Amino acid sequence: DDLTSNLKDFWAYDIASDTWEQLPEFPSLNRHHPFYFSIGKDVFVGMGHGSVEVEDWDVYRDFYKFDTEDYTWTRLNDFPGEARVAGTQFDYNGKGYILHGEGEDHQILDDGEFWEYDPADDSWKQLISVPNGSLWAPGSFVVGNTVYSVAGSTYTYVNIKDMWAYEFAPASSTTNLEKNSGFTISPNPVND
Repeated sequence: DDLTSNLKDFWAYDIASDTWEQLPEFPSLNRHHPFYFSIGKDVFVGMGHGSVEVEDWDVYRDFYKFDTEDYTWTRLNDFPGEARVAGTQFDYNGKGYILHGEGEDHQILDDGEFWEYDPADDSWKQLISVPNGSLWAPGSFVVGNTVYSVAGSTYTYVNIKDMWAYEFAPASSTTNLEKNSGFTISPNPVND
């Protein structure tokens, strides 16, 4: 129903059987270049560019969760920043992240905005921006506790070959504590 190749079908790939399964479709407007990441058993999808205007723009800020156990979609709080399309995304340590992209006017954002999503309370927090402005369709990957933002294009379609690194604080660790001076800490040991 859309001549611009905006879609909302949703698929799962089974590596072991080399097969695809069509899942319940995305519950909002057709779109392309959304942001997406997974945390635990849930997949998070939102934003992107479509052909239907919402609040005078065809770049969106809506956000959804797909539960891979019961195959249901849940609408979450909208992304609080400027609507956006075609950045990069990843998950790390139980949170989701989006980086770069174009804004609601389908122009490169002034800054390489970096946002963190916390599924525990369905909230977003803006982190420090990547220097030198935003990019269209960059890549990203995580090694250890460092995320790397790689390449992308400017609004004038100049390919950028820069790589930026952002180091997350190392995960905290605990040691087993013993009973001492009349107090206890439990559970012992503790994870997370």
